[in-house]
Amino acid sequence: MLWGYSPAINCFEKCDNVNILNDEDDVNVLISQCGGDSRHLLKSLADAALLNGFRQRENTINFYIHEKEKENLARMVLFLTLFCETGMSQRERMEIFLDLMGNCLIRDKSSEYLENISKELIQLITEDDKCESVLKELVNFETLRYKERDDLEDIFSSYMKAHAFDIERLRDTRMRGHLKDRYDFRKNVVDWDYQMDLKNYCPLIN
Repeated sequence: MLWGYSPAINCFEKCDNVNILNDEDDVNVLISQCGGDSRHLLKSLADAALLNGFRQRENTINFYIHEKEKENLARMVLFLTLFCETGMSQRERMEIFLDLMGNCLIRDKSSEYLENISKELIQLITEDDKCESVLKELVNFETLRYKERDDLEDIFSSYMKAHAFDIERLRDTRMRGHLKDRYDFRKNVVDWDYQMDLKNYCPLIN
């Protein structure tokens, strides 16, 4: 899954027992299995900042992220890093985000960024003193076991060009397995599926 099926929500909006303007206590939020795209976390923080007039809180807001699949957790850390890259323009970050979020074949510029940032992410997860990640003071991995950290390190390492991945060949193989005898007629498959399956349910599709 590349992105969540639900709109981004403000975690504080429906909480009667949490007043984001009250700075007397820490606020703890658990986000479980949101697909690794950070939409709820960013929406909550953005709305809280607007409501609070962008004043800095004395007490912290802690977000605890639970993901069953470590790949989703790795993607969230990657995108959070991109969001916090103040050394890049907003448009540049937006273009790289859209490229990495939804494309299988990415631009050279996005590939270069991913190659460079992967090294920082490995240093971040291994708590290397040389780490200069923008998330160094924002993200805490203390609740992860060492085996889970090793798994995340392997995932970040897989982002590098040294681990070649032929997405075009993979897609072709999957298409052959899915279409079987119809593979050689795949140009007409879309029209076939529309005429036989979709037309009666979606008459507005042209």
